[in-house]
Amino acid sequence: MKGMVIMANKTAIAAGVGALVAATALVGVNEARVLVAQHHAHSEQTLENSKTQPTQVRFATSVAAIAAHLPPPAAGATREELLERDAEQRAEIVRLRAEVAALRGPQPFDMPPAWKSGEDYFKPSKDELLQMAKGCQVRFDAPELTVPAATMRDGLAEEAGVSDEERQQYNRVLAEFTQTRLAQLRSIYVEVTGDKSGADTLSPDAMMNEIRLKVPEAAAQEAYWKVSHERAGLLPASTDASSASAFERWLRLQENAGDAFETALGATLGADRAHALRTEEGSWGARMMLGSCPKGR
Repeated sequence: MKGMVIMANKTAIAAGVGALVAATALVGVNEARVLVAQHHAHSEQTLENSKTQPTQVRFATSVAAIAAHLPPPAAGATREELLERDAEQRAEIVRLRAEVAALRGPQPFDMPPAWKSGEDYFKPSKDELLQMAKGCQVRFDAPELTVPAATMRDGLAEEAGVSDEERQQYNRVLAEFTQTRLAQLRSIYVEVTGDKSGADTLSPDAMMNEIRLKVPEAAAQEAYWKVSHERAGLLPASTDASSASAFERWLRLQENAGDAFETALGATLGADRAHALRTEEGSWGARMMLGSCPKGR
């Protein structure tokens, strides 16, 4: 009888949760910082009180609408149907919690230099690498990692004078690269979180956020220190990753993505053409700089 009462009141519960979320958003949104680290958007801004009201209203309205239309289980739902519904909702909760935690938590991600482009960005000078090592920072570009795999943008194809054949080959190589990288990312995600089901349902961004959030800060900082110092020539380059932490392996996977995709594309289109496509818009589609130093270093 209790179960039936709980199910019958789920709509009311959902509405109450929605109201709570909306109220929380109204309090916290004034202090939110929006960090944009993409190829075409390099901006950082603090949201002031005078500018947040439209966003608050839209968010609260959206939450209320979702809560009002979140249906309870069907009256005659079987145990199997309820378990399936529960599994779907749990997967969605994990994804949303990861995204919210990434936005609210301390950010080791810094803004990549918007004024740098091409090799100035993804192949820093020796002096710049030494300066980055002081802050244990690692900077890189990467092709978009999405499911399904991304394809070449129309704008890039037009700007670079890409032929239909080149575009087909680019999309094929990117699809293969994405498949390989996703397998590696999922393996690290499961190792860090133990969540095998999440590896099959979460987006690549959500998995990366979860990896970062689940790893102790000290372990992440040690990886930033090691990789940044290797890049600056202050440490010998590692040749065996088998003993490295899961986070260090994830970091090296990210740090190497831009060069690895250029090499894979070069095997099909030629090294010069692959490099030209990478530099046409300054880098591959995503840019990121991250890191912070361990205490005492």
